Amino acid sequence: MTPMQLYLILRLDTIHDVLSAIVWVSTFVIIISSIIFTVGWFNDEISESITKKIIKGYVVIITLYTINLLLYMAVPTTKQAIIMYSVPAVMETTAFNEAAKTPEKVMELLNLKLDEKLNELKKGEKE
Repeated sequence: MTPMQLYLILRLDTIHDVLSAIVWVSTFVIIISSIIFTVGWFNDEISESITKKIIKGYVVIITLYTINLLLYMAVPTTKQAIIMYSVPAVMETTAFNEAAKTPEKVMELLNLKLDEKLNELKKGEKE
């Protein structure tokens, strides 16, 4: 594991908390801006140019909110990251250890049987 990976794993909870706070604040801003947009939409006194600016601002807010929400969902917590990095390593080590525990005589027997089968197949091809 590289130092950068270790650093990110240790900082993931903080990153996740910051993204969570941004999502909550963004949700509040979207609710308030939706109310303002709805009131402004039905108000005849607001000019067309102001309405277009409000719509553009609303689209930008929704786009940023969506990007932030996707980042929030994509960034794992520290526990999830540790599981993602450690479980495959443990599984590889376990499989390697199991293969190392196989007795030599069993491996020799398997090699002999494999050689016999290969010889039978070669004889079958020649005929």
